Amino acid sequence: MRELGPDEAESTKVWSRQRWLTILLVVLLPPLLLRGCVLSTYVIRSTSMEPAIQTGDHLLVLKEGVDLRELKRWDVGLFDRSIDLEVPEEIEAVAKRIVGLPGEMIELRDGDVFVGPNKARLSLVQKEDALVRRLLVPVDRGPGLTQPWSGPSLEVDADGTRISAGAQELWALYGVGVRDGVGEDLGRWPVRDTALEVVVGEGDGTLLLQLREGADTFQARLAPADRGGALLGHNLGQGKVCAEPQFPGLRPGQRVLFWNVDNGVRLWIDDEILFSYDYPENASLSPGGALNNVPGVGVVDGTLSLREVAVLRDLHYAPQGDHGTALGPARIPEGQLFLLGDNSRKSRDSRYFGPKSITLLRGRPFATYRPLSRAGWRSAAGVAP
Repeated sequence: MRELGPDEAESTKVWSRQRWLTILLVVLLPPLLLRGCVLSTYVIRSTSMEPAIQTGDHLLVLKEGVDLRELKRWDVGLFDRSIDLEVPEEIEAVAKRIVGLPGEMIELRDGDVFVGPNKARLSLVQKEDALVRRLLVPVDRGPGLTQPWSGPSLEVDADGTRISAGAQELWALYGVGVRDGVGEDLGRWPVRDTALEVVVGEGDGTLLLQLREGADTFQARLAPADRGGALLGHNLGQGKVCAEPQFPGLRPGQRVLFWNVDNGVRLWIDDEILFSYDYPENASLSPGGALNNVPGVGVVDGTLSLREVAVLRDLHYAPQGDHGTALGPARIPEGQLFLLGDNSRKSRDSRYFGPKSITLLRGRPFATYRPLSRAGWRSAAGVAP
């Protein structure tokens, strides 16, 4: 019997999950819907919640009256269309993410969410790692270091982009600052929280990854143990903040994910976390200084091929609407929620129509049942568990 390759095995697992979900829904959905008191179905007809929930998704929603899950920040809710007077009449409910809870003071600052009991005690809200992984937005993804990446000694071969370096580090830099757009649509607002995803190919070189956020620099060095192991540095003059001296080195085909999101730096190799580092606040920019968020990929001590390189960003809540940052921090009334769309530039949400009553919440996602390519269970945050 032929052994399945990694891609075939994963595809088989996905199909198996989708098949069993479909069977369960076919058996269970009709009686539940006939009762009309436990589940509802909704079809998403806008792009405002991408990438978590996409246009054309058919959602199975657990009604709020019977949902025993605690209502938490970052949950996705289906809200009555009356939250927004501009919603077309044929749309029954609107999907939005809950980011502000009753009684809190809230502010959107530099694309992030800050909350607290009062203006003097606002703090940045961190998302859980599992949620960050599923909400990173690909800004640019290519086979190796394609345009707008640039740098010395970039050679293309059958295994990707090959970088050959000696004792001196060789770096390739992304040619444009990361903004809140995707692909050719660069967007308007510069994004502070960025990420890199790299699939390594053949070679013996040490992989270097760098993320910038204004005056902060985060650099990862992934070397085998006989070359010092793996290191993570925050602002190079301050030295390392994390180390794994016995790191075995990278193998061809491994996927490295490196992010700086919500004042937390993480480095994953495949599905295992290698480094986790939180810092209290960003270093101050010099007066008049511009935000530098250009990522970099480098190699030292050998040759390494990169099969795939992606630049990603976190959700960025642009300061739009009457209830955006123009008015500064705002109090959320008791019994109300502050709602945002993940696809901030194309979402009408509480930045425009203000906080809304919790009584307008119809339910939270339970599963996606169409299209089959996206079928699967959903957490209350709208993503696959």
